Amino acid sequence: MNRVGGLSRINFFLHFCFAILTATCVVPQTTSVPRYNRSTYDSYASPARWAIMLPGTKALRSMEEGVGGLVGTIATFTDNASSFAYVHSATSHVAYYCSTVDFKIHKKDITAGTDVVLSWPISSMRCNGRSMVYYENSPTDRRLVFPYIQNTLAGVAEYLNP
Repeated sequence: MNRVGGLSRINFFLHFCFAILTATCVVPQTTSVPRYNRSTYDSYASPARWAIMLPGTKALRSMEEGVGGLVGTIATFTDNASSFAYVHSATSHVAYYCSTVDFKIHKKDITAGTDVVLSWPISSMRCNGRSMVYYENSPTDRRLVFPYIQNTLAGVAEYLNP
């Protein structure tokens, strides 16, 4: 399904910079001051691509692999987001993201075009940070792992079966 990483940092840098052809190239996860979120590799797409996002924006961008690969938009969220987890397979095409408006996790169904807030039972808990990871061990064992803040304390939470 999806994998994180894939290409070495130098290969990722070369593919990204050649794809967008800019004089100065700021690449996700390769600068000393990260400007982008954790990128996600989408091997299900044809051609294969990277999903990337600049925090505080609504656009989940795609960057095709290889020299001359196209840069595009996978989805546009309802709210600005601080982090995302992208899932693309034969049965699912969704992005989960942490809204910078309500600080809850939203689910963007890219196929259906819907954007809904996941149930949030702890009102004082806020999603936070630039990283969110999706794990799927089976159709009934799916998890989102993300940083959060609650009453000024920070932690890492797991959302089961989003």
